[in-house]
Amino acid sequence: MILFVKLFFVDWNIKTKIYGSCATGLALTSSDVDIAVSGIEAYDRGQLCDSLLNISNYLKQFKWITSNKPIITASVPILKLVIYFIETKMN
Repeated sequence: MILFVKLFFVDWNIKTKIYGSCATGLALTSSDVDIAVSGIEAYDRGQLCDSLLNISNYLKQFKWITSNKPIITASVPILKLVIYFIETKMN
C-alpha cells in the first residue's frame, strides 16, 4: 500500500506519508489507511479545501474506490475513501 500511494501521487508534486496502524504493521484487513498529504500550495483554508475537492474529483474515475467523501468541515480537512480490496498472495 505504501508503494502504491507514493506512485499514485507522484504527478501531483505533493508528499504523502502513511501513518497509523498501517505504518506500524498493526493493521487488520478491515483497518483503514491513514495518509497525510503535504506540499499542497494553499494560502488559506478555502484553497486547501479546493485542492482536496480536486483530488476527490480526480479519484472518482477509479472504480475500485467505492466511496469518496471529502470532509472539509473537519478541523483538518480530510478525504475519506473506501476501496474494494482483494487480498492476493504473491510468491
